[in-house]
Amino acid sequence: MREHRTTQPPVVLVKWYDFVKWLLERVDSFPKNQRFIFGQRLADNAIRVLELLVEAAYSRSKIELLKRANRQIEMLRWLVRLAKDRKLFTVRQYGFACKALTECGRMVGGWLKQAAEKEGSTDAPPQAAFSTDHLLGERDGRRLRGPAGEADTTDRRGVPGEL
Repeated sequence: MREHRTTQPPVVLVKWYDFVKWLLERVDSFPKNQRFIFGQRLADNAIRVLELLVEAAYSRSKIELLKRANRQIEMLRWLVRLAKDRKLFTVRQYGFACKALTECGRMVGGWLKQAAEKEGSTDAPPQAAFSTDHLLGERDGRRLRGPAGEADTTDRRGVPGEL
């Protein structure tokens, strides 16, 4: 009798699935006027990444799928930041989302690099293409700069102020 071998899904797929569940719960609690405009965008992007990761897990040619997933994760980073700035996420929720996006983004980048090496491609992702330090606002008591180099002038509670 032939033994049927089951394979476990990639770790990043499981982690992303958990993040999507968490994100959808947060979106459901957005005010009605934001839920159907902004919340839908967040949900659609997160679900699209999930679809791309599932496709990549079961596809022979993974590079393009993983590149698209990586771009969608990048888009989500900005949307999550915007949600925090619009006070749709608490600082704690924002920190959790940033940590999950960074972790999954690194895992997708590693998977992409591995796939590029396996397929003999030179399409490996650039090293450290994105830093999330500016998303967290402050580290070790010092102010950090935003994505365009502007100084982040919000305090730990997200209240605008002066440097």
